[in-house]
Amino acid sequence: MVNAAQIVGTAPTAISNYQYGPACVSIIHGLTLLRRTILFVTTPAREKRAMMRRWLKIFLLVVPLTGCSAQQNIQEDAETVVILPANQKTAYVTTPVDGRDGAKIYFRSGVLTAMIVADAFAPYFINLTLGSSQETRDEALASARSQQADYLIEPKILRWRDVDTAWTGVVDQATVTVSIIETNSGTMIKSGTIDAKGSFMGIAAGHPEDFLEKPIRQYAESLFSQ
Repeated sequence: MVNAAQIVGTAPTAISNYQYGPACVSIIHGLTLLRRTILFVTTPAREKRAMMRRWLKIFLLVVPLTGCSAQQNIQEDAETVVILPANQKTAYVTTPVDGRDGAKIYFRSGVLTAMIVADAFAPYFINLTLGSSQETRDEALASARSQQADYLIEPKILRWRDVDTAWTGVVDQATVTVSIIETNSGTMIKSGTIDAKGSFMGIAAGHPEDFLEKPIRQYAESLFSQ
């Protein structure tokens, strides 16, 4: 639901061993804000407009660099490099257990994930069936065989977090593995992990399922010969 680039900053070099106490820092920040407010209030209207235009330009330049877009990362299992034939086989997609973040369970996240996976993989199979209930792998294999499917596509939610980023300062996240298993033998022939995160700034607001759609489509596309 574009590989995520992680920006790692270096710690600033200390220029002094002296540090202000918390109370002193708060006073300094308060005085600085008061000074800026007074300067803005006493500034002529024309200069205010010019200042606001400059700040708007800076904001529009900086915002795209500060995490305003969703991030996705796809990690494939290097040991199972397999290219599958497109539009020649059939598949069965199982519904995973609902995702969680710690003790919190996000109900229906399993159904949403299965639907996203089914939608992404459907163009590459002559027939694809979506399971209607959560199943263990053995149960899913039995269902796939009963449907005479060549492959079992098994998504699994490793993490699911859907929060109000503006209040918590924490971004939405969904981490999902997608495994492709040969139905007759039960052998896994391909597996990949998709990690999708939301935005700190809220411009790319949404839910974990929204961020999963694009990377899962990309992952499905990478597996098949055209």
